[in-house]
Amino acid sequence: MRSHINGLAIWLQPHGGTTSGSTKALPHGCRENGAVLRMLESYVGPETFRKGVNAYLAAHANGNATSADFWQAEAQASGKPVDKIMPTFVFQPGVPLISLSTSCSDGSGRLDLRQQRFFVSPERPQSASNQTWQIPICTKTSTNAAGDCTLMTQHEQAVPSPSCADWVFGNRDAKGYYRAEYAPEDLKKVADNAEHQLNVPERIALVEDTWALTRTGKTAVTDFLDLAQRLRSDQNRHVVGSLARHLEYISDSLVPIGQAEPYRAAVRAQFAPLAKTLGWSARASDTDEQKALRANLLATLGSAADPDAIAAARKIVEQYIQNPTSVDGTISGSAFTVAAENGDKDFYDRLTSALAGAKTSDEYNHYLYALAAFREPDLLERTIALVDQGRVRQQDYPRFFGALLSNPASRQSAWKYLKNHWQDLAQKVTSFGGAGAVSALGNSCSAEMRDDVKQFFAAHPAPGAQRAVQQSLEKIDGCIDFQRREGDNLKRWLMTQPLN
Repeated sequence: MRSHINGLAIWLQPHGGTTSGSTKALPHGCRENGAVLRMLESYVGPETFRKGVNAYLAAHANGNATSADFWQAEAQASGKPVDKIMPTFVFQPGVPLISLSTSCSDGSGRLDLRQQRFFVSPERPQSASNQTWQIPICTKTSTNAAGDCTLMTQHEQAVPSPSCADWVFGNRDAKGYYRAEYAPEDLKKVADNAEHQLNVPERIALVEDTWALTRTGKTAVTDFLDLAQRLRSDQNRHVVGSLARHLEYISDSLVPIGQAEPYRAAVRAQFAPLAKTLGWSARASDTDEQKALRANLLATLGSAADPDAIAAARKIVEQYIQNPTSVDGTISGSAFTVAAENGDKDFYDRLTSALAGAKTSDEYNHYLYALAAFREPDLLERTIALVDQGRVRQQDYPRFFGALLSNPASRQSAWKYLKNHWQDLAQKVTSFGGAGAVSALGNSCSAEMRDDVKQFFAAHPAPGAQRAVQQSLEKIDGCIDFQRREGDNLKRWLMTQPLN
């Protein structure tokens, strides 16, 4: 049904007139409309939803129709107020944030719900919006694995239950088009039961909602780190990848140089047991999921200075240098990055020679981007010099400079080079759509870098990349704000973590 929903998301864009009318500016794009329709399908049930679609198509065959006609057809098919729900999502901007808290008294449970608009920026007052959605809230609990749905129509609403649940997850199957926020103790209870009681989409939603709330200042970074530790035994690569990505951002934005090792130890404690279970050596029986998980773990643990991961990466790279076709492509990129991050001058020289003798584009890319991943400033200066030597293809400039700007050890040198050669490079380092290397500037978390970028592009045009410049500045501002709010919290958390 998913492809049909995606088609409906395009067809049912609200034009304020008929479906054959001209498109106006919309509060939601096709992706958002599709997500709302999937929520609706989950709420009324797939078969009922399909009946509503068929009734809508039959009633308006060879004629015009409005999006309201579709909502009415679904309301009639389901007996639920779809025609009241959909306008609150389609005709007003934003995404709802649902705060959930549970209580129990005399053997009866109660779920308290509160809705408000979710703002990405913590500078926006979360309570300032008076928007109200009519939201199907579908939950899963310790006493009802199949879940229950209730329609939330008020700013605050209580849902009684005949029994008390140990935990309540607020977005069954992750189909709801909203963010879910839990009281701290409720979040811990959900996390403790997540691996065995929540499916993969639900666990991903739990991680992503908690991270979104952490970034916006509604949840402390220590709560996210606690969630990550409670999900330590999760073996799904999507859940692991989501956690690893956010833990890497915390490392880049919050961890002081002097406390890098305690944080790396925490990352190793998070992922090394799973890597040991999976093993670093490829097996003939490996599924694609296992191969991808191994590559993700190699990249994450290698960056955390895990000795076994570094040794495995070096072994894979050596094998690749001897016989490129003998290494599975799923893991080769991660292996080169880890080996380079932990490499010395002798290894750098070997890769430089290998780059000169590369026989295929695959080999050229592995060697070139590994040279941009080293951590020694002198070696990275040599990498930048490859441009003047004509050893970097012009079509690779956006990705090449993007890699250098993403590497904290080469960011300043690469930025200095770009500024000094901007007149010649301006058209070459932006990819289709105007992003390219310019977007990588947003990986910085420095007020000095932000001010320098802003001042430079005020005086030097970035052809086709003006939006990318603005987005990079906003990303830097977001990181600086995150650092200001959560830096001390992370330092205190690190003091409680064992070194291993």
